[in-house]
Amino acid sequence: CPDAKPAPIIAPQILNARPILLRITSPRVIYATTRAVHVLRNCHASIHTIMRILYSEGAVSVWKESIGKRIPMRIFLCFGQVHCDVAIVGAGLTGVTLAWMLATRGVSSVILEADTPGCGSTTACTGKVTAQLEDAYVRTRTFYGKEIAAAFAEHATQAVHNIGELAVSHPKLGCQSQHVYLSALQEDQVPALEALYQLERGLGLHVQFEQDHGDCPLPTFGAVRLEEQELLFPMAWLYTLLHEAQGLGCRIFTHTPVQEVRPQLLITPKGALHAQIIVLCTGVPIGLKRLPLLALMEQHTLVEVQLTNIPTFQHSYLECREHGFTLRPLQDGALMVRDLGRTGTTALQKEANAFRQEIRRCFPDTSIQKILHRQEVFSVDGLPLIGTI
Repeated sequence: CPDAKPAPIIAPQILNARPILLRITSPRVIYATTRAVHVLRNCHASIHTIMRILYSEGAVSVWKESIGKRIPMRIFLCFGQVHCDVAIVGAGLTGVTLAWMLATRGVSSVILEADTPGCGSTTACTGKVTAQLEDAYVRTRTFYGKEIAAAFAEHATQAVHNIGELAVSHPKLGCQSQHVYLSALQEDQVPALEALYQLERGLGLHVQFEQDHGDCPLPTFGAVRLEEQELLFPMAWLYTLLHEAQGLGCRIFTHTPVQEVRPQLLITPKGALHAQIIVLCTGVPIGLKRLPLLALMEQHTLVEVQLTNIPTFQHSYLECREHGFTLRPLQDGALMVRDLGRTGTTALQKEANAFRQEIRRCFPDTSIQKILHRQEVFSVDGLPLIGTI
């Protein structure tokens, strides 16, 4: 797209939350969030969601536990001058999946990782891959119109389908098909749920409205069901694709933080990487120094709780309200995640206590195995931040 005029571009979804709406602004660099990635040659994209993980003391992610203490690969440091077609910063789910996609197409790529693969947002994500994006469709339709919102839904649906096809061809990825339910757990949530159902049907999503649905372990007043979504086991996915990408010629440098981003150049502590395209797949906005752009962001605190001793279920459930919780099944329990609100506000501890009470009310016999906290940065209005880095 080197000669393209500024126009909305839809990024396909890879991880467990909403894709991002991008607009071409200038050439050279792409910013891909931990939620989504879209490779556009010579384009400069924007930020929607940034993740950084902050763990509770002593807690270890369930996904990190799944690989034990084994080291899946050797450590390589970046020394001197390195050249490639595409440089990828960040060896999480987004960066590794992109590297694998490029390697299978014969594109020369290099991954730079400040620590070890999967050490960031990958270790604390829920692993859902879904086109059920809730109010993201409402905002997109409001600001960009129905045509763009429908394209948004179409691309998200196709991305989920592509992930499913990849999983079928790679059994070791640890991915399974599931339904995703957006549920009204209180009666006053039903009108908003019905309105969202009508919107999503109008955008072309194959959703169904149900009163008594699925195997939800909680009583509900209705739900919107979206079938044929995917559920990842993040570390299995990451290391399988990473080893394949390496076998196809992709190089990865671990323990190599990027100190500076320049046009077609990444500066590291002991060298530099030259690339035609740079894709930032990081949880931290490298090189983001413009105060007007920073002022458009707000930081939220999310809490992830691993539960055992709860009723068995197979599908994922989202609560239909702002800052509602997400419930994802595990082999011996579940992960429950909730956005507590803006970091640093006086209401944060109150929301945390309310969440604990909510867990006890929903699952009185459950055992809380571990609690992890993570930080996410959103645009204040929930829409993509359009502009250069």
